[in-house]
Amino acid sequence: MCYMYFLKHDNKTWCVDATHSGRIGRLINHSKKNCNLHTKLFVVDGLPHLGLVAKEVDLLLKRRRG
Repeated sequence: MCYMYFLKHDNKTWCVDATHSGRIGRLINHSKKNCNLHTKLFVVDGLPHLGLVAKEVDLLLKRRRG
C-alpha cells in the first residue's frame, strides 16, 4: 500500500510519504467514501505543515446517539 499525500506550496509540489514509517497514524482517514477528516495546509515559519481537521466537531457524539 501507498500512504502518500501531495500538496502545493510556494509553486512547489511537496510529498508526505508515510509508506514505510511503521506508525499507525498513516492509517487515519483511510476511507475515500466516508472520511471523517479533511486536510488543511498550515504555514508555520514559511514551511508547510499538513493538518487533519475533523469534518464534524461533534462526530463522536453523533455516533453515540445513533
